[in-house]
Amino acid sequence: MKIIILNLSKISFAVLILMFLLSGCSTNPVLPIINTFNANPTTIDFGNSTALSWEVSGADTVSIDQGIGIVTASGTIDITPSTTTTYTLTATGNSSAITTAEVKVTVMNVPLTLQPGLLEGKDATVQNTMPGNNFGEDNFSIV
Repeated sequence: MKIIILNLSKISFAVLILMFLLSGCSTNPVLPIINTFNANPTTIDFGNSTALSWEVSGADTVSIDQGIGIVTASGTIDITPSTTTTYTLTATGNSSAITTAEVKVTVMNVPLTLQPGLLEGKDATVQNTMPGNNFGEDNFSIV
């Protein structure tokens, strides 16, 4: 009969090392925080500007759509949209964790473009086609 004596401290240590290696070294994604994202003013007349401003923490990259692109973690930019537009700020953190925020800029008094071929003295129906607004329909006479 053989008696086997095991050194449990070496086995326990080896098991711990194996468990560590098999578990990987991943970290939990940390969501970036968008502290502020706003437009001032949120409603402008056609041709006027508004200021988009933002402050983000915990992000590796920050970007704003509508052609603005990658920006710093905090800042302000003047924009002059020609129609009512929603801007989306996207903050990307470690492990591709993403947080987004939106702000809508409403553009008022957009110039009216008449259909080609309307003649003086004719009646016309004018209907709003600007996204995000519903002004209804009105009838006018071309003078």
